Amino acid sequence: MKDEGNSSRSRLAGILGALAIAVCGLGLTASSASADENSQQLSAEIKGDALGFAAQTGQAITSDLSVVHQQDIQVVANQNADATQTASNTANVSQTTVAASGNATASGGGTASTGNAVASSVSVVHQMNIQVVAGNGTCTVTQTATNTANVSQGALAVSGNATASGGGSASSGDATASNRSVIQQKNVQVYVCKGSSTGTQTAANTAGVTQNTAALTGNAAASSGGTADTGDATSTADSRLKQRNVQRTNN
Repeated sequence: MKDEGNSSRSRLAGILGALAIAVCGLGLTASSASADENSQQLSAEIKGDALGFAAQTGQAITSDLSVVHQQDIQVVANQNADATQTASNTANVSQTTVAASGNATASGGGTASTGNAVASSVSVVHQMNIQVVAGNGTCTVTQTATNTANVSQGALAVSGNATASGGGSASSGDATASNRSVIQQKNVQVYVCKGSSTGTQTAANTAGVTQNTAALTGNAAASSGGTADTGDATSTADSRLKQRNVQRTNN
């Protein structure tokens, strides 16, 4: 048990010593990390007109949510290493949602109502790069990791018009359009230098997602005591992408 305790303390001391070397900046190291994010969102809610005593239009609702998380971790725990580390994250997100409820027109004792229109777009982008140069040898290492994600989504939901006259009843259904996109990209590069060597590690992740959804309900018209109803319309696009590169070199 005593030997195991000494061994654990020895390993801990080694790890702390390596981190101390990295923090103190011993060795020749060139590190570069960058994260770019561009997000553009456009939403439009258009509620139809209600004409007549018994005319009612549905709600027009839009929602846009974009979450981008980017992180780069670079560690050089070798005082004899000539290391160059480059990590780059780029995310471009553009979302457009439009929701429009139809017009409702009632006359002559008729009843007219239009359905709700709901359009939504949700995108989640997670990108991460980890670069580590370790060991106690003398080596020249170049590590390059790149993550690029492009997401473009468009959702359109339109409920139809409803027209009723002469005691008729007309209603149009609800329209729902939604987009969901999830992108996960990760690069892990570990170079363990034991002797005298030259090494290069290159990893790249690229993802492009384009989604367009549209949901439209038909028009409803009733007269002379008749009844007209249109059904609901739903359109959904779901995209999930996960990419990972792991590189480990012992040299």
